[in-house]
Amino acid sequence: MQSVSPINLAEGLMLPVMESFYTIQGEGIQSGRAAYFIRLGGCDVGCVWCDVKASWDANAHEIFSIEKIVQNATENAGRFVVITGGEPAMYNLVPITRLLKDSGFEIAIETSGAYPISGKFDWICVSPKKFKAPILEAIVKAQELKVVIYNSSDFKWAEEQALKVNDKCELLLQPEFSKFDSIMPLIIDYVKQNPKWRISLQTHKIINNTPKSQPSTIMNEEILERLNREIAILKDENGKLRMEFGRIKNQLNVLQELCEEIDRKMIDW
Repeated sequence: MQSVSPINLAEGLMLPVMESFYTIQGEGIQSGRAAYFIRLGGCDVGCVWCDVKASWDANAHEIFSIEKIVQNATENAGRFVVITGGEPAMYNLVPITRLLKDSGFEIAIETSGAYPISGKFDWICVSPKKFKAPILEAIVKAQELKVVIYNSSDFKWAEEQALKVNDKCELLLQPEFSKFDSIMPLIIDYVKQNPKWRISLQTHKIINNTPKSQPSTIMNEEILERLNREIAILKDENGKLRMEFGRIKNQLNVLQELCEEIDRKMIDW
């Protein structure tokens, strides 16, 4: 881990990174694009249905210089970066966005809008959460308003947030993935009745094109190897149990013969 200066962290020269990976953007207006994700650690919004709760504690993640973060991004063919979290707007993003721009990247941010947005972005997606409502300073910058629908009351919340964005902002409703089957029909009906909204799907979860696609293949091989070892152990244990069962059976036979011998002697007496 690199040594961390509080000044460098405060000035955005170093940032806590939970993970970074090259994948396909799976949701929102930019869905389907090759994208390099930089997921920053730290979030105090506290969504109960958050699928990256491991990102919440900033202290749990390694801190990198922005030079190292950008260098890793340049090792991939794509030049579209998504800064997400956690809540990325908690940090000063001016230095990293400047460095990414200098390296030829198009930059997007995914934020709850709970904090002021610093840095220069080509695309700003605000996904507001009831748990910590967005501030007006952030939500008015949104080019994409993406509201996650967890229950029917979230439609009212979505409309309330839509009143705060600019006229050119794209409006999207996205089903919370664990409730997809029950929520999706409601969203379809709602969008048909309110066509200013569009539907956003988490296609990366549907097609299973996860950022760990290559490591997961290795992981599957490791799991298979482990299972084979466990099967071999079980077979060995099974053989030992069979031998033990045979020994016990022999002992029972001996005991039975002894009992029969005792019975005969008792009759003779």
